Amino acid sequence: MFDIRLALRVMRRQPGFTLVSVTLIALAIAATTSIFSVVNSVVREPLPSVKMDGLVRVFEYDARRARTMPVLSNSTYYAWHDTPETIEGLAAWDDWPLSSEGPSGLELVRGARVTANLFPLIGVSPASGSLREPCGTWRSSCSAWHRSIPRRS
Repeated sequence: MFDIRLALRVMRRQPGFTLVSVTLIALAIAATTSIFSVVNSVVREPLPSVKMDGLVRVFEYDARRARTMPVLSNSTYYAWHDTPETIEGLAAWDDWPLSSEGPSGLELVRGARVTANLFPLIGVSPASGSLREPCGTWRSSCSAWHRSIPRRS
């Protein structure tokens, strides 16, 4: 009890020191709370995960050439996509290098064309933009969509 009375007397005699001390303690508490909130949300909360456990890559085998084709033909893709028997879904993607004009000239941008069902199939949503169902499939083309994409390099 004596220590508390002594502390209060010192604070009354030196109001500037008291103001600085209380301000620094308040800032320290606020900083600690902020850091804990960030660390708690990053470390303790799980990040949204992609359903990769059942994801496989399929190839088409060309019997005439006796080799595996690196990509599926459109007819094979649609045949497998329209009649799934043992799979949850089928999606396709293709590397698509793009060139984008920036302040320093043309820059190569890595891109990919994907079917609209790829993101829901792996359990995520696009980082930006939205899925366009009619333009997201390779069966149809959407001229407005193609006009908005920079030219292929």
